[in-house]
Amino acid sequence: MSTTGPTRKKSVLPLVGGAIVLLALVAVPIVALNHFVSTGVAVAFLLGAALFGPIRFHHQPRSALLAAAAAGPIVALAGLVGDHAWALAALIALTAFAAGVSAQWGLHTATVFIPIAAAVLATPVSFESAAGQGIALFVGAAYGIALLGVLKVPVPDPDRVIPPAVAVFYGAVLAVLTGIATFVVASVQLPHGYWVTLTILAVVQPSLTVSRQRAVARVAGTTVGALLAVVFASLVTNYDLLLGIGMIFAVASLALARSYPVKIALMTVAVVMLAGGHAGAAPIASLRFGLTLVGGVAVLAVCLIVPVIVQHLYPGVTLDEDFA
Repeated sequence: MSTTGPTRKKSVLPLVGGAIVLLALVAVPIVALNHFVSTGVAVAFLLGAALFGPIRFHHQPRSALLAAAAAGPIVALAGLVGDHAWALAALIALTAFAAGVSAQWGLHTATVFIPIAAAVLATPVSFESAAGQGIALFVGAAYGIALLGVLKVPVPDPDRVIPPAVAVFYGAVLAVLTGIATFVVASVQLPHGYWVTLTILAVVQPSLTVSRQRAVARVAGTTVGALLAVVFASLVTNYDLLLGIGMIFAVASLALARSYPVKIALMTVAVVMLAGGHAGAAPIASLRFGLTLVGGVAVLAVCLIVPVIVQHLYPGVTLDEDFA
C-alpha cells in the first residue's frame, strides 16, 4: 500500500513529459504550415496527426498509415464536392458504410476516421487546395504515428470482431444517419454543422447498449467542456495564450485522458478556444453543445427504433446487445 503513490507518480511523469514534448513538436509544423502555406493544409495536417496517429494504440502503425492513405483521396474529393450537399452526403454515407462493414475484421476504430476527416475538411476548395489537404492529412498521420511512439501509453484491448451480417447492418445504420445529417447541415450551410456527423460517427457502435452509453457520455462531456471553455475565454484575453491553452487541452485529450467523457470534455475545451478565441467562445460553445446534443438525441432515437424495425421484419427475434 505504501508503494502505490510513488509507483503511480513514476508512471505518470514520463507520460506528462512526453505529452509536453508532443505538444511542442505538433505545434511547430502546424504554425509553419498555417503561415507559409494555408490554414486548410495546416488543419489537414493536424487532423492527420490527431485522428490517425492514435490508431497505432489500437492497431499496428501500418494499419494507421493505410487508413490515412485511404483518407487522403477521400478528403480531397470532399473538398471538391463540398458545395454540393447530395454529393457530399453520398460520399460521407459511403465511407461510413465501409467503416461499419470493416467491424467484421475489427478495424472500425481505424476506418471510422476516414469519414470524420472528410466531414471536417469538406469546405469547398480548388483542385490544388483539395489535393494539398489530402497530402497534408497523410503526412500529418505519418508524423503523428512517429511522435506517439515515444509515449508509453497502455495498449487497449483489440476491437471485437463481429459477424459479417451484423457489420453490414451496422454500416447501413451509420450510412443512413450520417448521410441524412450531412445533407441537412450542408444544405442549410450551418457553421460547424459537421459536429452532428462527427457525433454520430463517434457514438454509434455495433452495440445498442454501448451506443446509448457513448451518446450520453459525449453530451455530458461536451456540456462540461463547453462551460469550462467559456470560463477560460472570459479570464484570458490574449489570443496567443488562448491558442496555447487550447493546444494543451487537445494534447491532454489525445494522450492523457482514459475516460471517454473526460476525453470529450478536454477536446471540447480545446476546440472552443481554438475556434472561438476570447470573443467567440460563448457562441462556439453553444453551437458545439447544440449540435452534439442533436447528434446524441438522434443516436438515442435510433437505439429505440432499430429494435422495433427488426422485430417487425423478423418476428420472434429479440434485439439485445448487438445489431443482430
